Amino acid sequence: MKRVWILDESSQGHVVQSRGLVRELAKVMDLQVFEVPARLNIRSGFARSIVKRLLRRWHWNWLFHATHSVGSLPAGKPDLLISSGPRSMQALEHLSETFRCPAVFVQGTVEVPENSFTAVMRPFEGVRRKDFIFIPLLFTEITPDSAAAAKDSFLVENPIQPKGPLNTLLIGASSTKIRFSEDDWKEIAYMVNDFWRRDGRQWLITTSGRTGSALEDLLRKEIEPDAILDAVWYSKAPRKVTKAFLGLADRVFVTMDSLTMLTEAVASGRPTCALCPADLTEDRSNTHFQYSLDLAANGFISQIRLGCGTEFPPTPPVPPPVDYSGAIRELTNRLQWNA
Repeated sequence: MKRVWILDESSQGHVVQSRGLVRELAKVMDLQVFEVPARLNIRSGFARSIVKRLLRRWHWNWLFHATHSVGSLPAGKPDLLISSGPRSMQALEHLSETFRCPAVFVQGTVEVPENSFTAVMRPFEGVRRKDFIFIPLLFTEITPDSAAAAKDSFLVENPIQPKGPLNTLLIGASSTKIRFSEDDWKEIAYMVNDFWRRDGRQWLITTSGRTGSALEDLLRKEIEPDAILDAVWYSKAPRKVTKAFLGLADRVFVTMDSLTMLTEAVASGRPTCALCPADLTEDRSNTHFQYSLDLAANGFISQIRLGCGTEFPPTPPVPPPVDYSGAIRELTNRLQWNA
């Protein structure tokens, strides 16, 4: 049995990727898994850069503990360390050096210095390196079975009952890589209303912790109340409904700024459509754009470009099953684990 430590930087969107890797690895290897809180505490970008350079070169324990918040470590030595997210990356490197054990970093957008870890597992984004292992989809905890189970639990615990097929809308927010205009958000609201009027399917809508109250207020003003079966406006009354809303959906629409939500929709096995800003620059160096483009090319999603006279889309095809087996085999070979 292999002892695996997941370093959790207190970001749900990141730790689920580490857990997803563990789920796939556990299909071929007996594992004992521990989760350890570990994150860099420094907020200043300049100070972070200095600390990372110093620790990468000298691995000073005093500097590591002065700049990081780390929970109690399990007894014994780990056989593998895993993390995902920029605030745990330095802890992964430092603890790997301390315990002389392999380390895997799981991410799709973070710039990772070459040869920092045993492997970096990520979707292909146009660059190949010896330490990269490519995966078809970012890891997530959601599967078709878990989405179906969440649907059943939701229907038992809530008085809301669907009267027919449902659409689900997952909303993020503008980011540095994907910028939505106010017109884009109004176009999304128009799409919700228009599709509901045309086919009668009501919507399940949830925003995220990044969305903010101003955008939520705009959407609530623009979307017809009768078009909505249930909605979670996260800034006002957060509920964890993503898995259940995916399980209840016949079609899923996701704003393309959130790789996590886009990944979860695909992993749920539901037909998924990414909503793209009208002025999106088709720059392949933009990792969010490249990820969405590759998902579409591989049949996992369809796309709607806002502001282009949104057509009523045909039902997207059910995405093919996500197969990580090749990447897991490559990882176990690299770790020299006899699966």
